[in-house]
Amino acid sequence: MKKYYLTPLLVLSCFVATAQLSPEFILEEGKAVAIQFPYTGDLKRLSVGLQNNPKPIFGHFLTEGDKTIFRAAIPFAEGQEYVIREGEKLLANFRFEGSNEPPPMVLAVYPSSNIVPANQLKMYVKFDQPMRADGVYEHIYVADENGRRLPGAILPLQPALWNADNTILTLWFDPGKIKRDLQPNQMHGTPLQPGKRYSLVIEGVFSSQKGDQLGQRFSRPFSTGDDDREKPDLETWKLVAPSAGSNNALTVQFGEPMDFGSLDGKFGIKRESANGQVIDGVFEIIAGEAGLTFKSAKPWLAGSYVLVVDPTIEDLAGNNLQRLFDEDTTVENPELAKQDWQLRFTTR
Repeated sequence: MKKYYLTPLLVLSCFVATAQLSPEFILEEGKAVAIQFPYTGDLKRLSVGLQNNPKPIFGHFLTEGDKTIFRAAIPFAEGQEYVIREGEKLLANFRFEGSNEPPPMVLAVYPSSNIVPANQLKMYVKFDQPMRADGVYEHIYVADENGRRLPGAILPLQPALWNADNTILTLWFDPGKIKRDLQPNQMHGTPLQPGKRYSLVIEGVFSSQKGDQLGQRFSRPFSTGDDDREKPDLETWKLVAPSAGSNNALTVQFGEPMDFGSLDGKFGIKRESANGQVIDGVFEIIAGEAGLTFKSAKPWLAGSYVLVVDPTIEDLAGNNLQRLFDEDTTVENPELAKQDWQLRFTTR
């Protein structure tokens, strides 16, 4: 809900200046749907109308503490002059000037690759400002190559999965339709089909927490390849070690795009000597989510290092280093505990 202070105009009645209110607009999805102002009198005597029309506009009043709120039946028009009256007494003139703030925008969609596996599990949408938590599945959906909405493709989780500041939204393709041994999959098939073209669509009315709408419909096209039914393999990863004494970054190449959301905080660097000293620095994901770099806070010392990997990182189909997404997670695999989820490299 967004509020704007109005610009009160000087009001004269019988050559006497009336007391000025300090009303605010209340915006929903970018529209001025209500005003609020300090008033504790009789609501039955209040009315809101056009400046040159004695008839009040439709709406209703309510109180909230020492504030009075008028919710209009039709949103206030930009640039139109309105008045607040108490009986015959004119309390204030006001008009809606509109918002001069830039509308929200989509910064990125992950996976950033244009081709994803047909059993793609998740997508992420990154906005430039905090967005409204509600209305997600009404205004965001997957469409086929003809622009038709695919009902049930995205799982309508309640509440929707936002990060802490409501700038990154996680969308799940229905897992029950992706796992082959589950009834939804057997009854309805998978949300996406191999070799097809789709689009992730965000309608222009989707709005920020401030009430500003995107304005324009956003569409991100993508295509599907075959299903991915293989676990990521640490043995196929390639490491390019930096030179000792340099500030160059370590480069890690996965050999395939990985799930954007599962990579955060899942890696570490330590020295094999010096009692396993943890190396301070910054990891950054490579474009396409097919690798990452690590920039050490200090120049590299010559010696052996270990890249420690959390085995729960996932590929685009939700397969992690330990098991396939299709596998029964209730069945324990004792061999997994014996595996060493580390890669070694040497700086010279």
